[in-house]
Amino acid sequence: LGFSPLKIITDGSKIYVSSSPGRVIIVDASTHAVTVVAVGQNLQPEHLAVVGGKIFVSNSSTSTISMIDMQNNNATSSMRIVNNLSVQAIQTVGSKLYFIGLGGQNLVGVIDTANGNSTSTIAMGQTLSYSAVVGSFVYVGGTGGKVVTINTANNSTSSISTPGFINLNGMKVYGTKIYLSLYGNRLGILETLNNTFSSITLSGLTEGVLLANGKLYAADSENNLVSIIDPNTNIVSQTIATGAFPIELFSIGTRVYVVNFDEY
Repeated sequence: LGFSPLKIITDGSKIYVSSSPGRVIIVDASTHAVTVVAVGQNLQPEHLAVVGGKIFVSNSSTSTISMIDMQNNNATSSMRIVNNLSVQAIQTVGSKLYFIGLGGQNLVGVIDTANGNSTSTIAMGQTLSYSAVVGSFVYVGGTGGKVVTINTANNSTSSISTPGFINLNGMKVYGTKIYLSLYGNRLGILETLNNTFSSITLSGLTEGVLLANGKLYAADSENNLVSIIDPNTNIVSQTIATGAFPIELFSIGTRVYVVNFDEY
């Protein structure tokens, strides 16, 4: 394709890729036809979201959000939520977009596409890292030993204590549960039905976590293995040896692939 991909999302029928410099690539998943949309030569597009017939793109170089009209694939306008825009992720709930990690990483920016693309911010009180959506709530983890929930109906917040989970390494959703991993040997479980927190102990340093085929896979970079966990019982059912220092997992169909940092 002749571009340097940065982030990728899909809505099922199309694949959207942010690319440097200043482009968003749209690939039709059935025909593989490629459309290149220029958002600005000097822009550094990163995270993407699709809401209401538009593609929203965060630009790290200018602290702006670009909008692309999907009917004609033209970049129509841009907006700014705050200065020093540093987005960790974009979460969408209905007509609202939540930009996680704004302004020194401790703010969440909101764009309401049903209200004339009005903008607002939510102070979170901790450095932010990973986030997840369950129902109408956005869950945001950070470095403060807690997960902050955002009620998207009114953008009010509340906190759930996660003892021992200071530096999160990931969040994965399975039904009403959110699994929290960090650089340690524990895997946190947040039950969103009643916002209770518990954890299970694994054999070593937890890195990447993947939910696939009805199972939870956790990469253990200390012991060079992957633990397989039943998400219904939260019991480790099997461990599988891998290559040196497994750090990330992904799946295609029924196969799970392991990325090993120390093998090249």
